[in-house]
Amino acid sequence: MNAKRNSTAINEQNFEQIIRLDRYQIKDSKTTLRIDGKTYPIADFSYFGISIYSPVDFSKTGTVQGELCFEDIVLDNFELKYVRQEDSEDQTRVAFEVLSKEVPVEKICLLPELQQLKNEITGRAKARAGINNEFRQIVYTFADFLRDCEKNINALEAKHTSQTTDQELAFYTTVVDMYGPYINREITEANNNLAQIASRCSNDDEVKQCLTFFRTVLGHFIYQSPFAHRSYTKPLGYAGDYEMMNQIYRDSTYVKTLFGRCMERAMQLHKEPQAVRNRVEYLTKKLKAVLAARKGHVSILSVASGPAFEVQSLISQLSDEDLARTSFTLLDQDASALKFAQKSILGRSKTEKKKINLTLINKPIKQIIMEGLPSNSYDFVYSAGLFDYFSDAVAERAAKTIYG
Repeated sequence: MNAKRNSTAINEQNFEQIIRLDRYQIKDSKTTLRIDGKTYPIADFSYFGISIYSPVDFSKTGTVQGELCFEDIVLDNFELKYVRQEDSEDQTRVAFEVLSKEVPVEKICLLPELQQLKNEITGRAKARAGINNEFRQIVYTFADFLRDCEKNINALEAKHTSQTTDQELAFYTTVVDMYGPYINREITEANNNLAQIASRCSNDDEVKQCLTFFRTVLGHFIYQSPFAHRSYTKPLGYAGDYEMMNQIYRDSTYVKTLFGRCMERAMQLHKEPQAVRNRVEYLTKKLKAVLAARKGHVSILSVASGPAFEVQSLISQLSDEDLARTSFTLLDQDASALKFAQKSILGRSKTEKKKINLTLINKPIKQIIMEGLPSNSYDFVYSAGLFDYFSDAVAERAAKTIYG
């Protein structure tokens, strides 16, 4: 029993430690201590102590009065008692005990972050000052318009009550159908006016400042549209990724807020996403014409295929015989896009109870441009959207390589 008690005592002794107050480092040079009219940078501090850096040997006095300052603002006054100093080659570190009160540690630790925020606000204000006045006025006016729309739509949604699912659907559909085009018209007009002003900017830096200002002021409203948000953030590294194509083709208004749904509809009504939707119909007609003009087996390749909605559309429109004599190859550098296309196309074929000959190739587009296609036996090769990312020189080389 004695041995057990001794063992316990030893273990408890091993865990014994002395607790001292934490000392905090200063992360900026703007927090200082002023003594006798002289300003000293603070090395560190605790609730009851402050140490400073002094360029010369500090006078060993008993007590002094010190002012804690941030930039030119006096935060607090303390009675300080000299404790010790440590000399180095170029400066002396002097430690004081604070006698009169506690040091506002939490306040001091917060100061650098607040200063950073203030600097960012000041920086944005200076940037705004350099923005073309006409450009700035249009952006602010449009922001007021969107703010009113958001406020009114949110208020309408808050007071609305539905007794049935049909009533609920009718309410949301009607609001989106009305406000979506309304917001789109205002966006289109504002964009046209802003584009004209930006075209008169003297250099690229001025254009970038205008765009940054535009996004800063209007981002809260515009990026409630998932399509607009993904276009800007580019989570996969480029704008036209397969999920963005899905958003465009679905023209979905499934968003968290009713105003967000209206903004999504407004963005989807622009001519660019409409052009993307139009090309599905165009490519479907083109592929059907290719099949009609050729006898026997036909091999088709889509370069940078993405979700390949045109192939899904073909499944419904082609006969079993035409599908049986056609092989489709989808090539894309994004494996996720190919997997999505495979799932969607095979799902459609099962629903239609038709078989499709489908091959997927995951290969970098840059490698295709440099080395050519994986086979020369394709009867028809097409690409929708790939050349949007190329300069003229790269586009010409890519076209020659693929056509060859």
